[in-house]
Amino acid sequence: NNHKCTIANHAQDGLEFMIKNEYDAVILDLTMPDMDGYDILEKINESDIRYKVIVLTASNISQENMEKIKQSETKIILQKPVDIDVLLEKISQVANL
Repeated sequence: NNHKCTIANHAQDGLEFMIKNEYDAVILDLTMPDMDGYDILEKINESDIRYKVIVLTASNISQENMEKIKQSETKIILQKPVDIDVLLEKISQVANL
C-alpha cells in the first residue's frame, strides 16, 4: 500500500494536523486521555474540515453517542482489537470514496 500516516499523541495535535494538512481519511480512537473521540467528531462537524473518518473503539457505543457518530463524516466503525489487514482494507475503501 502507499498510505502515509501522521500520528497525533494528543487530541489537540490531531485537530491542528487536520486543519493544517489534507488527508484522505482520519482514524479516530474514541477513547483518548485528553479529549474523547466524540468531542473531536463534534469539533470536526462544527468546522469546515471534511474528512472521512474511521472510528476505532474497544467499548460499546451508547445510542446517544451513535447519533453523534451518524451526524459526523464517519464512514466505518471498527471494534478493537483490529486486524491490521482489515484496517488497511478499510482505509483503502474510505480513501477511494
